[in-house]
Amino acid sequence: FQGISLIHNRQTPWHQDECGRMAGIDALLTLGNYTNGTFKLPILRVSLQYNPGTLVLVAGRTFAHEVGEWAPGGNRLCLVHFTHDDVLNEFDIPHPPIF
Repeated sequence: FQGISLIHNRQTPWHQDECGRMAGIDALLTLGNYTNGTFKLPILRVSLQYNPGTLVLVAGRTFAHEVGEWAPGGNRLCLVHFTHDDVLNEFDIPHPPIF
């Protein structure tokens, strides 16, 4: 991974990571003191319990995903690790093979 993003107390509506690698896996670790979080992959009809301490690995460019509301009163922090083709290109780093 060469990028890290911090998402604090934000919902992330349905989206795909346009800048992500087609074969890239993103790691999302959620922390905080909130409850009743949900991570959804709508096209797969999957809804995961997404409470503090949960680690999700997802091909964010391939699969649309979202994180909605959680129970009132809690704080949520998500650490996202990702790889973008542009960074590999900039430094002439060979691209890992696409699955």
